[in-house]
Amino acid sequence: MNYQLYLHIGYPKTGTTFLQQALFPYAQGINYIKKPVAKELAMIIRQDDWTFDAEAVKASLEKYFKPGKNLLSHEALVGDFDILKLMNSKIIADRLRRLFPEAKIIVTVRNQYDHLESMYKQYLHSGGIKKFRDFANFRNGVFEMPYTRRWDYSLYITMFDYPKLLEYYESLFGKENILVVPYELLSKDPKLFVQKLLAWMGIETVPDFKNEFRNQGYGARQVWLARMFNRFFKSKLNEGSVIPDIRLPVAGTIDAGRLRLILQSSLSRKLLGTKPITDVEMKEKIQKYFEKSNREMNERYALSLDQVCPGRYF
Repeated sequence: MNYQLYLHIGYPKTGTTFLQQALFPYAQGINYIKKPVAKELAMIIRQDDWTFDAEAVKASLEKYFKPGKNLLSHEALVGDFDILKLMNSKIIADRLRRLFPEAKIIVTVRNQYDHLESMYKQYLHSGGIKKFRDFANFRNGVFEMPYTRRWDYSLYITMFDYPKLLEYYESLFGKENILVVPYELLSKDPKLFVQKLLAWMGIETVPDFKNEFRNQGYGARQVWLARMFNRFFKSKLNEGSVIPDIRLPVAGTIDAGRLRLILQSSLSRKLLGTKPITDVEMKEKIQKYFEKSNREMNERYALSLDQVCPGRYF
């Protein structure tokens, strides 16, 4: 079969839900493949090399391909975030090259501090109880580096070294086959973001799409409340909860997931506001840490970050 494959590999928290739900399914001239391939993508991301069968995975995926343009999207293809550590990035890249050497790669990025903050809010959504600095392994004015603690559901800022990952994908697929798009462009000018993305895939018609926030994050007050209440309710991030599992006749299970719905509601945002949780010291140190590589990425991929979002990357 003669086909062209586009792979949107992530990063998570960079507009991936918008792309997967509001854009990709409606783009004309491309076969967007989603739920049927969840098992195969999980194999690429997580399966041990001893048991990974590249030929079988490729054959299974190709059953869903059509002649012409095809698109796969999974934010964990950039690396497995299962325990909030970016795992297997190089292994996944090597597997994608082995499976689909002619593929074209789409990478969405976000300035590292905002990315970190968004990951923290997702952690709270799932029942986490850590303070922001503990989650980021920021102690005594410095960031700890991998891998002194692995299974504690915290992360390391080295996970956000986009240029390092992009350099490796260039070596596998070629620079001309990689598109980098900043999340900030989606926030500032959704239409331009969509046009740039689709044009790179050779799609001229831009479908109608709703520009609305998905997976709405917490403001500072919601963060405080979430940390407090998460201590009481059992979750995979807090097995030692104060309150055991409770199931009410009408409401069902009272857990961190239900709390998330309440704190993400429009009423909550209206009553508690949406003030960010900005940690000035962490923000400055993260920006300094990535400033040089971000400038190089900006120039190499013509991202115009100084115009799209001045002061966010460097």
